[in-house]
Amino acid sequence: MILIMIDSQLDGNVTAKELSESFKELVEEFERIEKANKNSNSKDK
Repeated sequence: MILIMIDSQLDGNVTAKELSESFKELVEEFERIEKANKNSNSKDK
């Protein structure tokens, strides 16, 4: 995902808005993973 964003930026075919939206989605996905990890960790204890 990150590599695709960098490639698009290098091509100059992506707008700042599209890039920021992609980044926002990436952050949201990361937060979901973090939350899932915390939930599974708390179940183990």
